[in-house]
Amino acid sequence: MKKILIGAGLLSLVMMSCTKDYTCECTYVSTFGGISTTTTDTYEVNDAEAHEAQAACNEATVVSESGLTKTTCVLTSK
Repeated sequence: MKKILIGAGLLSLVMMSCTKDYTCECTYVSTFGGISTTTTDTYEVNDAEAHEAQAACNEATVVSESGLTKTTCVLTSK
């Protein structure tokens, strides 16, 4: 019985450590006519594995067609 409980405890610990809540913070710097404007957006990625959260953060990144906007996104875990 102890082996089953220990096994179940280890399995639940492994399952909890695989997924986390993440925050993707993107900073956009737009330059037009010599004037720069900076905006920041924050996206929540909940109950995801690290590679899934990074993919979601990358997908949330919007790239300007004109090349006038520089985007930097940083993924952090909560």
